[in-house]
Amino acid sequence: MTTDNLGILPEQPDRRLLRRAATLGRTEPLWAEGPRILSDPSEIATLLRNGSLTKDYPRSLAHERTENSPALRHIVDSALFLLDPPKHSQLRAALNPLHADPDQMNTRIRASLTTTLDSLPRGVPLDARADVGLPAAAGVVGAMFNVTIPTDEADHLARTATALNGIASVHTENSPTEHQEASARALSQAADRWLSTPSFTIGSDPTRSRSAASAIPSDQYHALIQFVAASALETVSTTVTATLASALPPEQVERLITHATTAPLLPYTLMQSPEEHIPVLLNISHLHPFGIGRHHCPGASIAKHVAQTTSAWAAMHAVAMAGDIQWQTDRLGRTLHGTVKLI
Repeated sequence: MTTDNLGILPEQPDRRLLRRAATLGRTEPLWAEGPRILSDPSEIATLLRNGSLTKDYPRSLAHERTENSPALRHIVDSALFLLDPPKHSQLRAALNPLHADPDQMNTRIRASLTTTLDSLPRGVPLDARADVGLPAAAGVVGAMFNVTIPTDEADHLARTATALNGIASVHTENSPTEHQEASARALSQAADRWLSTPSFTIGSDPTRSRSAASAIPSDQYHALIQFVAASALETVSTTVTATLASALPPEQVERLITHATTAPLLPYTLMQSPEEHIPVLLNISHLHPFGIGRHHCPGASIAKHVAQTTSAWAAMHAVAMAGDIQWQTDRLGRTLHGTVKLI
């Protein structure tokens, strides 16, 4: 399987998605006429770097959809991709210790990831997401927080991430299911366990981690940890699977994760004036890896290291992934699904 099979980085943006965008969100009053699509890289960069020019439109929609789902509403209230400054800035600052010692963080992640990859069976049918991506991602998320995430908690993380995608999407009218809300409740209990574990830390400096956490209310920090864990699980799962499937060398994996982790159409409200708010879709496909401005992914460097580690492991062990896998696009980016074999 090659990068061509995965459709990575075509020369032009996905025209099918752009055509479909004209019909997105017509059931919402603000979007009744259909959103305007912006594709100019410099214009998009200006909008996302200035918090006074845009607002995250899906937040009100997300609140409406979680009216009867308190566990998911708890996470939504600290979901970085639904927040505007100043709250966005305050919560994001709590994650700064994640990057205090990148070498030590990368060492923890590399150890966890290679252990998972070494354990994968060869030559038998595997589900690309459930059997390959998610186990690897659960180990990486655990390494980020210096805790162990068992399979049942990883499953709850995955279902919660799927629910968050649906809640925040203007592509669909999905509200969370009872099963997803139950997973969010279980995830809340898991977060309680993580935070009470003596080894828990964001980054390598426990003192700095505790100091950053104390700067925001404990319930917001609790929700932020759940959101970061769910988002990271999706990103890492896709990055690992796509890296194995593409067989790109380590020095080229950034091209891959640009495609794998960038949601191509981001919905915002453009603040033309205090009285005039215009719905827009920002087409960042192939323009800004991991977002830009206030929505630059706080785990971008971790995702890059995951891709490089996976690529290096596959090359060292002469492992390739074969099978029929396809991209699915959602609010947090793209995911890969299908049946594969490691050969």
